[in-house]
Amino acid sequence: MTPKGREARTTPRYTWEKHGPIVVASTLSSANEQTRLLVHRHIHELLHEFSLPLKVSSTPLDEADLQLVRQLAASSTVGSLLDGDRFEEQLGETRAKGRLLQGLVVLLDPGKYERVHFEGEANQQALYGYSVSDGLCLLLNYDAAPVRHEVSHMLGLEAHCQNTACVMHYKCPRPGRFCDSCKMTLIDLWH
Repeated sequence: MTPKGREARTTPRYTWEKHGPIVVASTLSSANEQTRLLVHRHIHELLHEFSLPLKVSSTPLDEADLQLVRQLAASSTVGSLLDGDRFEEQLGETRAKGRLLQGLVVLLDPGKYERVHFEGEANQQALYGYSVSDGLCLLLNYDAAPVRHEVSHMLGLEAHCQNTACVMHYKCPRPGRFCDSCKMTLIDLWH
């Protein structure tokens, strides 16, 4: 889910793409490396499908950067809610110091987090995740359709689609296909 009602950004978009491939950071236990690799595959397939000039790294973050991601999540959490806006703000501060500059997809433990909270529609729940086009995607669901939906928000498809069959619809229908309009918008953003 992308935040609604947000003011337009004053910083340039897509600067994260210049700092290397998208990285999938897992805050899950090390026993869930297969989950990280599955999400990597979903992202790789999305990038390939649209011939986007981006790559996703198959290598996990080094331990120092992974610890930093965990700290960002911990300091953005109250009870079972993760504050997506707070995480984004802290990531911006971290990037200003030269760390975690690339596109970042963070796998959150759905057993720990009820949902991701953000400013916007008060009753809206981010059940699948939270993404902003500034190179941040927080995931609570690792199935192909939610990953494609959230990563596409990170890639610049900020609005939800009105087409109920499109993966960019707020209900994120399976199997995760894009309508023609969303396909063209995504292609136009990156080509």
